[in-house]
Order: sequence, then C-alpha cells, then structure tokens
Amino acid sequence: MNQPHCKYVDTAAGDLFDRNQVILVSELSRRMPTDRREAYATWRRFPEAYRDHWQATRNEKGKPTVAGYTGPSYADFLPLDFDGPDLEQVLEQVRTFLNQLQVAFDVDELGGLRTYFSGAKGFHVLLDAELFGGWVPSPGLAAQQKELATRLMGDQAGFDPTIYDTSRLFRLPNTQHGKSGLWKVPLSIEELLYKCSIEDIKALAAAPREIAFPAWGDCSPSSALAEIWNNIQKPIRPDRKANAGQPTDEFTLFPTHLKDGDGRDNAAFAIARYCRKKGWPEARTLELLHLWDDAQDEPLGPRILEQKLHSTYRMVDAAVDSSVLLTPSQLADAYGKHIEKLRGRKISLGLPNVDHRIRCIVPGEVCVLLARSGVGKTMLAQNIIRNVARSNPDVISLFASLEQPSSMCFERYAQMALNETGSDIEKTWSESETGREGIRRAVVDMLGENALTYVESTSMDQLGELVLLAQKVKGHPVDLLLIDYLGMIGFEGMGRSIYEQMSNLSRNLKRFAKTHDLSLILICQVGRTAGEDGNMPLTKSSGRDTGVIEESADIELGLYRPWLNQVDVNGNDIDNILSVQILKNRKGREGETYDFDLSRKSVVISGEGKLQIQEFKPPKNNGRKAPEAAYEHWNN
Repeated sequence: MNQPHCKYVDTAAGDLFDRNQVILVSELSRRMPTDRREAYATWRRFPEAYRDHWQATRNEKGKPTVAGYTGPSYADFLPLDFDGPDLEQVLEQVRTFLNQLQVAFDVDELGGLRTYFSGAKGFHVLLDAELFGGWVPSPGLAAQQKELATRLMGDQAGFDPTIYDTSRLFRLPNTQHGKSGLWKVPLSIEELLYKCSIEDIKALAAAPREIAFPAWGDCSPSSALAEIWNNIQKPIRPDRKANAGQPTDEFTLFPTHLKDGDGRDNAAFAIARYCRKKGWPEARTLELLHLWDDAQDEPLGPRILEQKLHSTYRMVDAAVDSSVLLTPSQLADAYGKHIEKLRGRKISLGLPNVDHRIRCIVPGEVCVLLARSGVGKTMLAQNIIRNVARSNPDVISLFASLEQPSSMCFERYAQMALNETGSDIEKTWSESETGREGIRRAVVDMLGENALTYVESTSMDQLGELVLLAQKVKGHPVDLLLIDYLGMIGFEGMGRSIYEQMSNLSRNLKRFAKTHDLSLILICQVGRTAGEDGNMPLTKSSGRDTGVIEESADIELGLYRPWLNQVDVNGNDIDNILSVQILKNRKGREGETYDFDLSRKSVVISGEGKLQIQEFKPPKNNGRKAPEAAYEHWNN
C-alpha cells in the first residue's frame, strides 16, 4: 500500500448519514455489513491524526466526529463522478472522456484507470495518481485535487464536482444500491467503451463481480497530465515576475501586489484584452481594472488604466473598415492574386489520386491525418516531407517530430533513400566512415537542405517562434509545417476541460496557418474504438473526442492498414497496403478510399492509389495471425 502511514478511513453502513466510524483500511472487509447494502468509506486515507481528531471532537449529539479535520490526507487516485438522469447520455459522456484521455493525454490503452457503474445513475472513473506523476499526503491535497478535476473536466455535462471534500464518502465496490437494487460493479475498459449497452451494464450489475485491476502505481505517468498537476502545485507568489502581464489562464490573469517593474502595464493590457474577447463593454472592464489596480503595492492609477483600456478597445475599431466589403469584381481580383500566389507553393502529399481529389494543400489550409497508434502516421509524415523535397526543392518544410527522436527520423529517411531496412542502415553506419558518408549523402541528396526537422517539445506559443526561427535560418518563409502529433503540443492554460483545451488548440492552429501563410499538416492519434487495432476504417467523427478538429480542418484523411499483423498460409508477411480515406474535403469529393503500396523494408509509400470500389470488410485470416504488440489489458 502506498503511503502506509495513511491507514484510516471514515465509514458508513446502512445509511450514508450513519458515518463517523473511523477504522483501519485493513478492517474494511471485516466491517462490511452482511447484506452489503449501502456501504461507504472515504476515498481518501488518513494518518493517525485523523483518528485522534475524531476521538477528541464531538458533534451536537456528543458523538465523535471527523468534522473540522484540516490535517493531511492521501488518495491513490483521482475520482471522477459522472451522473445524470439519462444513463445513455452519461455513458456517452464517459466514453468521450476516455477517448480524450487516450488521444489528448496519450494514456496508452487507458492503463492506470479503474471504472465502475455506480449502481444507479452514473459511473465512477478513477485515475491512478501515478498518471499525474504522483503526490504525497498534505493538508492541501483535497483542494488541489478538486482543482485538478475541474481543469480536466471544466463544466462538462454529467461531471459532479462536489466529491472532493476532505472526508467525502464514496460507495464501496460490490455493494448494493438501496433504491435501485443494483450493485456498484467494476467494468473493464472494453466493456465501458464499446462492448456494453446500458442494458448490458445493468445486467452485469445484478450481482457482485470481480475484475483484477492492476495495483495502484502500476502504470506510467502521462507527461501532459503531470504538467497540469505540476502547474497546480506551483505557488502563485505575490512578488513573482516571470509571467507578470503574460497570463496563461484565468488563475494567473489577475496578479496582485505588483510594483513598478513587475509588469503592471502588460498585466493591465492582458486583462483588458481578456474582457474585450469576452464581449464586455468598456465601462464594465474599467471597473474591473480599478478593482485589480487597488490590489497592487504600487497602483497604476486611473489615468493610465483608462489609456490601456482605450488602446485595447480602439485596436478592434481600427481593424474594421470598408475594405472588408468586397464587390464581385474585387472577389475576382482577389482570386487571381490567390492563384498567382499558389504558384510553386501547393503541397502535394505524394499520393497522386488523393492529391487529385483534394487539389493539394495550399497556404492557410489545415490537413488532419487521423490514425490509430502503430498504423504509420509518422511514416507517412516523413514520406510527405520526402515527396515535397523531390517534387519542389525550393519549398521550405518544417517537420515538428514531437514524439519520434532525431535518430529515428534520420534512420527512416535513410531507409527511403537507400531502400534498406533500419537494421541494415545501422550496421552500415557502424562499420565504416565510407558507409556513414554514403548514408549521409543519400539522405541529403533526397531531401536537399530545405527540409528542416525539430524534435523538442513545444507549446502553441512556441510554434510561432519556431516558424520565425526557421524563416531566419533559411531566409524564406516556411511553406509547410507538419506536426507529429496533436497530443504532444503543450496546451495548459487554453481551457478548463480537456475538450475545451483541445478545441481551442485546434482553432488556434487554423488561425496559425492563415497568419503565417503556410500549409499545416496535423497528425492526430485516435482512440482504440475508432479504428480498432488499426486495421479498420475510420469515420469523420473519429477525431471529435479531441475537440473541434474536424470542424477546424479543411481536409481530413483517415489511415488504416487492412492487413496489419497478417500473414499468408506460408507465414509470409502480407501487411503491404496503406489505405487512405478522404473523410473531409472542402474542395471536392469525399468518402473515397485509396489503397497505396507500403514497403515494410524501405518504409516508402508508393503507387497512384487504387480506389476501393466495395465497402471494406475485415480480411479473412487464411493463414495465421502474426504476433501482436504486447498490450496490457484489463483482465475480465
């Protein structure tokens, strides 16, 4: 047990209000009521100080009570409670959230989660503390966890934010709900995501059931979740200067106790811009600025505040003039300039029939590539960079490989250039200087010097700096930015819930493409149910769990490999097809799927693209199934 000194819980049996029965965690099973009806315990654990407080404190009836305890507590997990009158709707909300965890936060196969049907009108999702990097017992943990849950969920429908009090009771698993007669039972991820309907779940909840969940702490942290948790723990000091005037979210929008030199002017501008975006009138914003200014050690004063306010609101007025109203003749002139500007800047993916349908990608457009993990999203991305370099060497491309390291990027390019396996490339490189120089020259000849690669982590704010840096290095604006992948972009501070954060990120990327006048290709990883194991077609809505990606995209392509991990009767690998679906196309027909040749040896994707005439059906296994990657599943 993690933090074994936190070994006490409060309990209630038979009635939720019959609480204040503090016991050792180890006694829970023994103290369970015989009929296992209406049994509760705090989901937090406590040290001896909790027991001592309970013994020394009396309620109005003169009985021991845990009320008023302000000491440390600990929890192995962060619970999320989804409930509502419409169970079908609540189930969809839970499924949406689980897919968001997979895609937005890279919680692979949703390891580190325990999920339950509550026995009545909702579901409990428990996220292992290790997913956030872990935490330690503290008096402030309850408030921090409430903030953590709120940032994850925001005002998402069905989410109950009232369960984060220090001594909040939670219904125990495999106990019966007194009103519904159903049991709170564990559900596997597969059951909850796609196997079971509400009626199926209720049937499972007709009696207790067991699922062997992994122990708490037996999972890997999510860097994105850990970043949110770390930001919550950072104290907001009155004298901090690092981000003064540069708010990243509503929690740092109103810094107080600022002095001259602490960024008061920038902070005032930021508040005014925030209120302007919210649609506040100037008078209301000015009132807020005065309240904020009164909380500073050295206030700016009314005159300067009014200057900041008027400057901010005039920026909007000055931006709107008659030039935004175009006559048909002016539209024609603008179209002519657009066509002229596109000369040499249209981006071909190197997938001929798909390029023909989508009419390539042009500056200001966003193309989204959707696929399951393991299908070959990064492989296609590098094929695109290769094809762009070969078809138009003057194009400046920037590949932001936020997941794959530089060594693997180079090795794959070498495979393409020399038509060799990765192991062959490594062997040749290791054996001689001549071999190394040959590989280096082959890659440079294939890509030229205008194909740039970036392999560090980045945020939305840093992307602009990165593009400007690339322009400075090459002396020419970037024509193509390819990001691998969406879930790796830092977006803390872009919203309160996952959905809001990812939606804002998607919209910002669309604006980014227009502002920087470049073509943007964005790779997005979808959840397991959307594309099964990568061998099934996707749908237009496969990426919707990550926000408004589909709405923000001009072109949306789905990728799958119909023969993934398949062999023929002789044991030969037959996984040599990459299927590309046109899920969305603002410039032409959509709904078609084209099959391209895939070389597992050189990782080159080739061919014109054969149109799939019939609706795809899962292939019959005429041989034997190739070994699959080792996934850690929940045990049923």
